[in-house]
Amino acid sequence: MGLSLYQTILSECIEDDGLLIMAKGLGLNKIIFHMIQIYLDSKELVLVLNVPDEEQQQFVEELLEAGTKPSHLPKRINNEYTISERTKLYLQGGVHFISSTVIAMDLLYKRIPTHIVQGFMVAQAHRVDDTCTEAFILRLFRQCNKTGFIKGFSDVPEAFSIGFAKVEKVMRSIFVTKLFLWPRFRDTVEQALSEHRPNVVELRQELTPAMNRIQNAILKILDACLKELMTSNLLDVTESWERWELFKDFDAIIRRQLEPQWHKIGKQTKQLVKDLSSLRSLLFHLLRYDCVSFWRYLEQLRVREWGDNSLWLFLDSADTLFKESKARIYTSVEGGLNGGKRKSEDRSHIYEILEENPKWNLLAEVMKEIENEEKSGQTGKVGKVLILVKDERACTQLQEYLEQGGKMMLTRLLNRYLDDQEQASRAQQEQQQQPNVQPQIYKKNNSKSGRGRGKKKSPAGKTMGRGTKGKTKAASAPMHRSEMNTLLNRFSFSRSKSEGDAHPKKLSNTADSAIDLDADQDGVSQSAIRPTPVKPVIDMSDIIQSEGIDKTFREFEEYFGVLPAPHIVIHTLSSHRRILDEIRPKFVVMYDPDIAFFRQLEVFKAENPGFPLRVYWLSYTDSVEEELYTSGLAREQQAFESLIRDKATMVISAEQDGKMVITLPSDTKVNPRQGGFQNLTKPKKVLIDSREFRSALPTILHSRDLEIFPSTLDVGDYILTPDICIERKSLPDLYQSFASGRLFNQITAMSKRYRNPILLIEFNKDKAFYLLQDEYLDGGDGISPASIVSKLTMLTTHFPNLRLLWCRSPHATAELFEELKKDKPDPDLGDIQQVAAVEEENDSPENFLKTLPGITPINVSAVMTNVKNLHQLSRMTEKEMEKLVGRTSAKQLHEYFNKRQNDKTTK
Repeated sequence: MGLSLYQTILSECIEDDGLLIMAKGLGLNKIIFHMIQIYLDSKELVLVLNVPDEEQQQFVEELLEAGTKPSHLPKRINNEYTISERTKLYLQGGVHFISSTVIAMDLLYKRIPTHIVQGFMVAQAHRVDDTCTEAFILRLFRQCNKTGFIKGFSDVPEAFSIGFAKVEKVMRSIFVTKLFLWPRFRDTVEQALSEHRPNVVELRQELTPAMNRIQNAILKILDACLKELMTSNLLDVTESWERWELFKDFDAIIRRQLEPQWHKIGKQTKQLVKDLSSLRSLLFHLLRYDCVSFWRYLEQLRVREWGDNSLWLFLDSADTLFKESKARIYTSVEGGLNGGKRKSEDRSHIYEILEENPKWNLLAEVMKEIENEEKSGQTGKVGKVLILVKDERACTQLQEYLEQGGKMMLTRLLNRYLDDQEQASRAQQEQQQQPNVQPQIYKKNNSKSGRGRGKKKSPAGKTMGRGTKGKTKAASAPMHRSEMNTLLNRFSFSRSKSEGDAHPKKLSNTADSAIDLDADQDGVSQSAIRPTPVKPVIDMSDIIQSEGIDKTFREFEEYFGVLPAPHIVIHTLSSHRRILDEIRPKFVVMYDPDIAFFRQLEVFKAENPGFPLRVYWLSYTDSVEEELYTSGLAREQQAFESLIRDKATMVISAEQDGKMVITLPSDTKVNPRQGGFQNLTKPKKVLIDSREFRSALPTILHSRDLEIFPSTLDVGDYILTPDICIERKSLPDLYQSFASGRLFNQITAMSKRYRNPILLIEFNKDKAFYLLQDEYLDGGDGISPASIVSKLTMLTTHFPNLRLLWCRSPHATAELFEELKKDKPDPDLGDIQQVAAVEEENDSPENFLKTLPGITPINVSAVMTNVKNLHQLSRMTEKEMEKLVGRTSAKQLHEYFNKRQNDKTTK
């Protein structure tokens, strides 16, 4: 089981139904894993919701390693299983991961006996609300099963601090009454992890003067954008926003506050919201990537923002940003900033600076220290070295630095950048010489002439600081290339698979690869490294490139797992769940600080007290990286403190868990608004197309005591009465349906079958309730075929019986449905299917031919086989018809066609 801490949490969760909220990194997945193990051998059915596919695979692999029989492993039930296969799995029992859509439909169709379901486990419970599918599933389950358990899990405490009474709403949605809180500062957790702590060496590195000036310039620009936004008086500004601009959810909070009035906001304010995200990403690109890649990204950002008329480009801080970023690479002044070296004769005006990332030299010193310990034998047999970075691009960059050295790598990147600039300049000159030629997409230069040019020695005059246990001291000069080769000859490299698999994988040897720098710094793209397609110059994904190194023999060894010890594993923080257990490193280098992974290191050391573990913590002093880490800790602590206060004061009703059975007389029900009791009426029925269950409306209808019946409807989405059929459209779907012409066909089919066809236009509850376009707001008439209002007008003109309904949110739609069903009969699915069958039969060409005189069920097949169309049949002579349908029938058919022709001639 591991730590006694986990035994305490497990016993707490098993004893009572509840919501478990743990601090990130403490091992929530281990709790879920052991819960699955406990219920795995049970004959009763346990279903797990909201687990991502990659985590499902990891759970299955861990169960196999723990000795679970393959026949007892959880199945991943989705729509690939047939109904009979799913029913068989339900009856067999055990634990299964299941898709929310699949289990919702099976519960509605009663394909699963609810009495055999022992309970539900809901992962990522912070995502559940009263309108989501998971809440609908648990409501269906609790209505029929009053004894089964429901347990929710989450390790994102910050999500429960956003909004009003968020934790109470989540608990009400998943039908639990207990709240279990396990923060890092809880005494039990502190006692379990403090007994055996890893040896942590904290190395603090100062930013270079140029990087410090760039960081300050970006922060000033961010502050200016925020102040400009505040002048609009549309934001609820509080003091707690002081550090939120560093977090990825800050943009979402801003957008959510502005969403109700988004249509009234000017273009300048919208652009400011967009600029906040770009500038925040720029901060972390400065610390994470090399100076050449950062400058290329900045240039492309300037082109894009200039086209969007961004105001921050005109600030003095923006000038500082661009000047200092360029000065880190090269200068046109003799000697440069730090005694730069003259480049080749064809570029005599360029003097390279190529400022290295300060953390690179710090990392090289750490590797040298590990090598010295190996030589001296101070720590015995040296184990593996694990380097943790933020994303795949950083993995590639660090490996290239350790193998080539920073100077050689930056020189190659600079040469490529200059080659691209020269090629773009030539293309522009050709464009100007031929003004009638359309502009072509610029293809980046794939030549490898830039490889290896430049000096291997690092620039002189660079200094950096290093500290141990938080104390700074001067670092040694950058490592020479020969020293780097001596060091690296003792190590072999491995980059772990990104999709949660920590096994070493074969390195790509492609000539060019790229990363999308627009990806958020807190959310890492798993497909960061990819072949570079031909893209326009301003494309943001074509900025950073890296070339593979010829290392065939080493790749062969790594691919087949022949790895001599020690070796270096560079891994991303995005998929670090099992990396420690599989690699079991002796040295861990936290190149990018991360709260969750550091806690995993603490747990790993506590579970393996005899295993030597040293952690090198690399961070920049007085940087946004340090600010983000400390602010993240503060946010988590504040969130848990708020949850503790809410837990002490929250009022939970006895019926919230849904297990209480209230017995009333069979003909009465409680209604406080009408004096307590009144006659009980049957729940009203609504037929719903099964594809509509991906939206929130069916869940809300069910919560309002409407009896819903899923079915595959060929016409409409909701059928309320025998005469009322509703086609529901969200705004994006409405625009798309008009563009494709699908909406016209849908309204035509509804008008044929139902007396009252209705088009329901449903808006998002979090967005503005409006349909007007910019031309209306600007005072124009807006009358054009492309206008959505003009299209709706033409639609209602063509279908006079069509009615339009406008609803602000799904809740408003549910109220409207109740009003439309008042005192009206319920629809009958059998009648609807019968009408559809008759209509389909009447619309067939065979039935139309049978309406002609002389055409009978006996001869209709001969006519359809030998005659192409009705026009050919009408031009045939009586003798030709006689061969197909007989003499009597041919005479009738011929007279029918020719009588109409003779009547026209007489007239």
